[in-house]
Amino acid sequence: MDSSVLFVQWQNYAPLANTEFCTAAFNQAVEAYRQAHRHYHTLRHIQSMLRLLDESGFMREEVFWATWFHDYVYDPQRSDNEEASAVAAHHGLLILGVPSPCIDATVKLILATKLHEVGARPEHEQAFLDADMAILGAPAEIYDEYAANVRKEFSMYPDDQYRVGRARFIEKTLQGGEIFGTGWFRARFEQWARTNLERELSVLA
Repeated sequence: MDSSVLFVQWQNYAPLANTEFCTAAFNQAVEAYRQAHRHYHTLRHIQSMLRLLDESGFMREEVFWATWFHDYVYDPQRSDNEEASAVAAHHGLLILGVPSPCIDATVKLILATKLHEVGARPEHEQAFLDADMAILGAPAEIYDEYAANVRKEFSMYPDDQYRVGRARFIEKTLQGGEIFGTGWFRARFEQWARTNLERELSVLA
């Protein structure tokens, strides 16, 4: 994927846009999302989220940075990816000269991806979480590619163990009320997400 367009966006939000720190931080983020064990949690995922947040009108400075950093640390065998990603964001954004209130808001958003609960929060914050889940409501062939890529990321687990864990995630998502908390995302993705999840669950059974 050509990262030049992503870098232009990065510079637009970075207070120290034209410095070696800005370029180095961007390159480090790109390398993180290009790690060999990633198949779904890649730059493609980041690009898709940024596009949806721009289209929906919910983009904010902290939403931009949270999108970039929310999967900065990703290891399927760790239980603290969100916390580690929040630490990376705090460190990286300090270097970039991002104001402290924005850094704090970014860290808060990243930590919210651990539970992914639909709740009472500002719409732009909920939209960030919705964009992260939007793949669930993609057309069937794209959803199936996503599901296959997630399986690759968890390839260290045998099929029986993976099916149990994946089914648990799907059932929790389906039974937890609305998947998307904003009207914009709900109208576009809710029904398709439920159809995709129910279809995958039937295959896992």
